[in-house]
Amino acid sequence: MRTGGKYLAVIISTALILSLLSAVITIYTPLTAFAAMNIWYVDQDAAGTDNGMSWTDAFNYLQDALAAATEGDQIWVAAGSYSPDQGAGNTPDDPAATFTLKNAVAIYGGFAGYETTLEERDWKVHKSILSGDLGGGLNSYHVVTCSSIGETSILDGFTITAGNANGSSSPNYHGGGVYNNAGNPSLINCTFSGNTANRDGGGMYNHSGSPNLTNCTFDQNTALRYGGGIYNYAGSPTLTHCNFSGNTAQSEGGGMFNFSGSNPDLKNCTFSDIYGYTGGAVLNNRSSGTFTNCIFTGNSAEIGAGMANFHICSPILINCIFTGNSASSYGGGMFNFDSDPTMVNCTFSGNSAVYGGGMDSYDSLPAITNCILWDNTSPNGAQLAVGAGSILAINNCDVQGGMAGIRVTGGGIVNWGAGNIDAIPEFADPDGLDNILGTTDDNLKLMVGSPCIDAGDNAALPVTIATDLDGSQRIIDGNNDGTATVDMGAYECEAAKMELPPPEDQIEDVISEVEDLVSDGALNKGQGNALVSKLESALSALSKGNIGAAVNKLQAFINQVNAYQEADILIKEDADSLRQAVEDVINSII
Repeated sequence: MRTGGKYLAVIISTALILSLLSAVITIYTPLTAFAAMNIWYVDQDAAGTDNGMSWTDAFNYLQDALAAATEGDQIWVAAGSYSPDQGAGNTPDDPAATFTLKNAVAIYGGFAGYETTLEERDWKVHKSILSGDLGGGLNSYHVVTCSSIGETSILDGFTITAGNANGSSSPNYHGGGVYNNAGNPSLINCTFSGNTANRDGGGMYNHSGSPNLTNCTFDQNTALRYGGGIYNYAGSPTLTHCNFSGNTAQSEGGGMFNFSGSNPDLKNCTFSDIYGYTGGAVLNNRSSGTFTNCIFTGNSAEIGAGMANFHICSPILINCIFTGNSASSYGGGMFNFDSDPTMVNCTFSGNSAVYGGGMDSYDSLPAITNCILWDNTSPNGAQLAVGAGSILAINNCDVQGGMAGIRVTGGGIVNWGAGNIDAIPEFADPDGLDNILGTTDDNLKLMVGSPCIDAGDNAALPVTIATDLDGSQRIIDGNNDGTATVDMGAYECEAAKMELPPPEDQIEDVISEVEDLVSDGALNKGQGNALVSKLESALSALSKGNIGAAVNKLQAFINQVNAYQEADILIKEDADSLRQAVEDVINSII
């Protein structure tokens, strides 16, 4: 009995131990998983122990946080300027110094230095800057390097500036802002500004990588060869809500250069005021890509100011606008050579060139459907030019001058298909508030009664496209004939949207919007009063029937909003909302 009792006691003890051990493992496992994700803090002004464990004891240098971080970690960076030659193990003034992103490590900028959650940060106000300026006239070849990493490697909320890829050999003459070789990082809320490259990719260079860029800005970057803003080679990056402005390439692709099977996917992106000798905004060479809801405005080039396609390119463009692009030779909006672009529901207006104001093609097979080509200028094919070896397929389009608006030379062919018209499209305000055709304030939405309403071909629109450039439903019954048919051009006309309340009520609504911005702290009281006073003056002028004075006051309001945005007082979204509301008022009264 004692022996059996002893064995029983052992069995019970063992079971108890295993049970307790199982409980410990159950409790310990999530704690271990939680502990594996560290947050490392960086603040150049922190005066603590410099161990990165809190805002008080934050690392002063980002490089020290990168050295400490492992997969699954986050790095939070306070406002300030950080250079890659700073930190333990780095050589000051070394142009080869770079911030090397790590696999599965997320780096977030935009903190004031007290936050406890990511949601508390404001990267627009508290600017975290990664600077390649090392002092003494020296600059990093690449401010950031992100090679051979995955999409869980995140850089979010930074300005990347002053990189200068001026080396004498690869990779140091590519990618002044960011150099990426076979990496797929996620770059979010980042601004690439004032970076240069002696060869390719002033703002960013991608070789065989497919990074995801969301809400990023490329501004004033320069490449002496290809891709002032971004250069892509044999990779397929995704860009969503990205803006390119003021970039330059001395050779090709001022905003973006895509080469050798690089097929980017762009949605809701803008390209403005960009220069490249060939392909002012975008150049595709042996590449294609998809451009959805994109705007190309005010770009310049010798050839293809908005876009140029060379050598076996088949880009697809849907709901896009080309306006105010100017080529000193060929293709104001677009130029094609040995390429087959497809354009669906696009609008070309106010573009100019010596040959092909809207588009010029040679040895190419462009296909244009549900598009509007109007108010483009050229002595040789105002709307379209079709050169030797090209066959243009055009269906359900509104082309100014009809076939006469197309210049055909060298045996080129135009397949003038069904549904094409030559009728004033009735844009809401084709030359905008500045009365200058081809500028950013042009309103190319269709007015009620436009001949372009319900004049497209539903079958040409991909089934994945449910909205227009403005985010409104893409196919509706705009002419109330009982059949929902897509409109021509980048915008779908919604009659309900055009039926605005009286202008006095609209102005009162804008006053309320301004007062809300003051209440939310986006504007101080004096700034709000300055805007409201202009609106009240417009109301007073309207009550007296003085339309001209009212419009002047409303324009003064827009100018003030522009000034607040340029001074970083108003964010773009708030400024856009105020501008659009007042433009609607002006359109209601003129």
